[in-house]
Amino acid sequence: MLFRPKMTGMSVINQKEDRKDALVKAAIEIFHQKGYAQARVSDIVARAGVAQGTFYLYFRSKEAVFRHICTAFMEQFSLAFAESAGIFDGSTEEEINASVFRFIRKLLILRRENGAVADLLSREGIGHGGLFKEIYEDIFVHFHQLMKARIQEIIDRGMTRFSDAETASILLIGLFERTMFLISLIGIDIGVDELAEQMTAFILTGLSLKVPALGD
Repeated sequence: MLFRPKMTGMSVINQKEDRKDALVKAAIEIFHQKGYAQARVSDIVARAGVAQGTFYLYFRSKEAVFRHICTAFMEQFSLAFAESAGIFDGSTEEEINASVFRFIRKLLILRRENGAVADLLSREGIGHGGLFKEIYEDIFVHFHQLMKARIQEIIDRGMTRFSDAETASILLIGLFERTMFLISLIGIDIGVDELAEQMTAFILTGLSLKVPALGD
């Protein structure tokens, strides 16, 4: 008789997670390749190599897996903001430059790691209305609030000529999001460090950032 090893509880959990990860990875590839509207659940399961019924053990619909992907995308960037509370910290121009560079570099790496999802959102974005409009707006508003809070900090410290954190935040997010999308669209080959340096210089010049006076 063929011996079948008994699966432990942990093995079952790992297998479920592996299947879910495979479905998510396949969904990202299919959405990016075909676009959300043309993608089908059957395409996703075929790419993942699982039965169609398996998909519905994890997700109720194509929309549900897409929301899952976008939520994970947003959480990664939120964590980067949380870990970079002192984006504009420093007592010298060199220190401020280094702080901004580290933050931008971290975002660029995350953006490239999630390029297919980010490109899909940028490409189809708000113009499609419905689901895409809702998710695109949610992500934009979320990061706008995070960036606005960081910029308000430097306004309060007298480090920039800007007095409107709202507008400055929109400009910075637009710079980052559109630049990365166009680089991907055109196919420009530029390293993360080089791009982070150029973006840092552009941001610091645009904000006219200055070192706060002693005692500020």
